[in-house]
Amino acid sequence: MLVEHDDSTAVTEEFEGGWFVVDGEVEYLDDVVWVPATERSARIVGGEPRAHVGSTLPLATSTELGLARRSTVRRLWTMPIAIVVAAVVFGALELSGVPWRSDLGRQLVVGVAAGIPTLAVALGAWTLLTRDAAGGVVRAMGGHRTREQYERQRALVGDAD
Repeated sequence: MLVEHDDSTAVTEEFEGGWFVVDGEVEYLDDVVWVPATERSARIVGGEPRAHVGSTLPLATSTELGLARRSTVRRLWTMPIAIVVAAVVFGALELSGVPWRSDLGRQLVVGVAAGIPTLAVALGAWTLLTRDAAGGVVRAMGGHRTREQYERQRALVGDAD
């Protein structure tokens, strides 16, 4: 497709959204429109954030993409894991018969003493499960949209893991 932009340059293909290296960190910019500038960089021609329009940003390599996807998946699932662990810990305390609700101070001490180590173990297990950036857990827990973005970008940068 041939598209004319405000700066009167004609481009043969443009893409929407992508993984870029911005200030040393890999970020997915969902609403930018870009065209390839070189093999490893892209010129932002439109979209949001407007601060990037007109600049040339490096495209993330497949290694950077894998690490960014793993980080995204970890961040995405940390809060749900914490909520489930808290519910399980407090449910177990209720069912255990431990008189942990006798007063507010005791409730706080026992709840924190049981909850923090359990949460640390759960998050440690999550970190171990997601240690391989290209592993099945990261692919599955990332969801369809993240997987699609990742595969499209890998095809564009031409890297192979």
